[in-house]
Amino acid sequence: MLHAIRIALIYRLSALATEIPGFGPQHGVTRPEVQARIIGLDVASAVERLVGIFPRPDNAGIAREDFGEDAGYRSEPQLSYAVDHAALFNPMLRLYDLARQISTAIAYELNAIG
Repeated sequence: MLHAIRIALIYRLSALATEIPGFGPQHGVTRPEVQARIIGLDVASAVERLVGIFPRPDNAGIAREDFGEDAGYRSEPQLSYAVDHAALFNPMLRLYDLARQISTAIAYELNAIG
């Protein structure tokens, strides 16, 4: 059962990797290379590169005055990379951490590593 859950988490990681926004070669890496790292479970390194390419602005959570009218456009936080961090990068790190914990549980249950 644990192995099936771990495979599902790895599958979800692969699916999230396909949603990485397109970008030109930056910081010595391309989008396909980052995706390959994620599929190869080098998630921490890949997300670190993505955070460098898509920096999260410090003022993403600041509310602007709306002057009493509804806006017909997306607000600044929705236009920033904060959305990518919340929807892609942070979940990737959480899923990877869960997959590693499950791997430890499997090794403990089987009394073997490998």
